[in-house]
Amino acid sequence: MQNANYAMKNLKYFIILLLFGFNSLFYSQSDNLDTLRKYSYEELENIFYSYKDGNQVENSKIIAKYYLQKARKEKKDKKYLAEGYVFNQYNQDLQVSLKYIDSLEIISKNFQDDRYPARIYLLKGLLYNQFDNETAALENFIIALKYAKEKIINGKSLLQIFRLPI
Repeated sequence: MQNANYAMKNLKYFIILLLFGFNSLFYSQSDNLDTLRKYSYEELENIFYSYKDGNQVENSKIIAKYYLQKARKEKKDKKYLAEGYVFNQYNQDLQVSLKYIDSLEIISKNFQDDRYPARIYLLKGLLYNQFDNETAALENFIIALKYAKEKIINGKSLLQIFRLPI
């Protein structure tokens, strides 16, 4: 009986500590979101790429998640929503990344941006290459190349804009 009381007492302490842990985690995430609210989309983009390029994966994921959330909430311009999907497809497993790219493909059909659909196939090609699926990567790079050859933006082909060594 005494062991049961001791176990119950320890369980109560464990639950209290667990609740304090969740509470502090919630407030730290809330503080992060409050901090991010002051940044424009362009500033968030710069922060995201500095984290991504600096291999600060968790920080880049926080920025990506907030960016997409902000774009969905504000419904200001679909280009921000598109960039949110691009940001969120990085540093994910293959299936999650493909879902973000599929969402990007759906919304990109309804707005004027000459980088699409070439950008979608380029992202898919890079993704498949990252996961060692060379056949799917090559197929997507070929499709991206087909679309990129057709587009000229400010006197530059998409091949130059994407810096494709083709």
